[in-house]
Amino acid sequence: MLKDRFSSSLKHALLVIGSTFLLLWAGCSVAKETTGESELEESPAVTSPLRPVQPSSPDTIGTPTTRLTSKQDTLTASVVQYSRSVAPSVSKSEDSFVTAFTIQVGAFANASNALLLLKKTKERIGEIPVLNRFEPRDRLYRVSVGLFETREGAIAYQQTLIKTYGPDFKDSWVSQISK
Repeated sequence: MLKDRFSSSLKHALLVIGSTFLLLWAGCSVAKETTGESELEESPAVTSPLRPVQPSSPDTIGTPTTRLTSKQDTLTASVVQYSRSVAPSVSKSEDSFVTAFTIQVGAFANASNALLLLKKTKERIGEIPVLNRFEPRDRLYRVSVGLFETREGAIAYQQTLIKTYGPDFKDSWVSQISK
């Protein structure tokens, strides 16, 4: 009876070990297929000119074929590399168009408040553009007056606004924005 129990336990252990080995072996072979380690994908891509595709004959079905490319789905591009001494630089005239200065007259979390100030400011100042910009980083609607190329020009116009309209623009300030 002890001998039967021992042989039964041995058979059970061998069955578990064999099953585990088979599962590991099957898992490794699936992993090789999913990671792209197959003979078909190791062949280099064909980059030769187009050639007509012939229909498969019965004796070539199931054999690996090379992938063809067509001009419809292929773009020709060249790589341009600049050294530091040859890299294009921004001239002063282009730099003035990258940033501008404006006179900020208010900032609101509520869009309707910003639009109300925008409307009132446009009614009072007709000749200069009045902007309403949303800044996602602090989620504020910023109302500002004018676009000036230099900070000095913006400060000069800010002083004119304060002299002309009084206390309504005394809390305004000049800020730099990207166009």
